[in-house]
Amino acid sequence: MPYDPFDSDTEFPSFPPTVIPKDLDAVRAILGGQRAVGRLYALARAEAAGDSRFLAELLLRDWEHRFVDVLERANQLLGGAGNGDTVEVPLKPPEATIQKIASAHAKGTPIELARLFSAFAARALYCKDLVPWKTETQPVYEHFRECVEAEDRHQAVLDLFAELLGANRDDEA
Repeated sequence: MPYDPFDSDTEFPSFPPTVIPKDLDAVRAILGGQRAVGRLYALARAEAAGDSRFLAELLLRDWEHRFVDVLERANQLLGGAGNGDTVEVPLKPPEATIQKIASAHAKGTPIELARLFSAFAARALYCKDLVPWKTETQPVYEHFRECVEAEDRHQAVLDLFAELLGANRDDEA
């Protein structure tokens, strides 16, 4: 069973399985989850120390590298194009919940944080849950494709750190 440290009140991006989301609703859900992952890394970096802080910093850098263009494109699709405005999209989970999660794990070891980050990203990075979602709009399709690739690559980095730290071993769970 996968590690899941979140209570049932933690709200991650989702649509009921029978609902096919409209293009911009899907873009908002994806964007909210992606921003939430970056926010968790930033808060963890600010609160953690030593090797745990270093891990959070590395993952934040990877997240920034992979998602900077994706987030900008999402802003353009949602109507913030051209003038540098950021479209307000609620974080999923909300800021208060992310702060609570980061604070609760601030003293965690790198192994504990690797598990937390991996579990959080698996729930918040939402594209894999939308497949085989389809759109008739080419810019939305291109954005979705880029999101899937960025999320997959970032999850691979998380998996690599978890493997290197031994966070995948059952005897330490």
